Amino acid sequence: MDQWLRNTNVVRVIALVIGILLWAVVRMDGGTISSTTTSGMKEEKIWNVAVTPKYDTDHFFVEQIDPAQVTVTISGRDSTVKKVMAAANYSVELDLTNVGKGEYLSAGYAGRVSLRYYR
Repeated sequence: MDQWLRNTNVVRVIALVIGILLWAVVRMDGGTISSTTTSGMKEEKIWNVAVTPKYDTDHFFVEQIDPAQVTVTISGRDSTVKKVMAAANYSVELDLTNVGKGEYLSAGYAGRVSLRYYR
């Protein structure tokens, strides 16, 4: 055994085998991030975010927004979600600029909004 380790070719082969084994372990453990895998993905929920209406304040007023607070779900790469969660300044804006008076159910917003006209 001592003579084998003194032979440079044997040491090279052993180093090559160890290198291939290390590469295989790292490759299997890390994997690749693609659109079909969830490796490295994260989902966070932000509770009680206030809904702020955006509308023509000269002619209309909002009578009711129900619910007034919503839960926002953020999903994406782990690093991106961490950056967003660190901001701690969240808002939801409900755009009512292109609607007239009436009661609306907005797409993507599971609630009711009553918009009245000033007389």
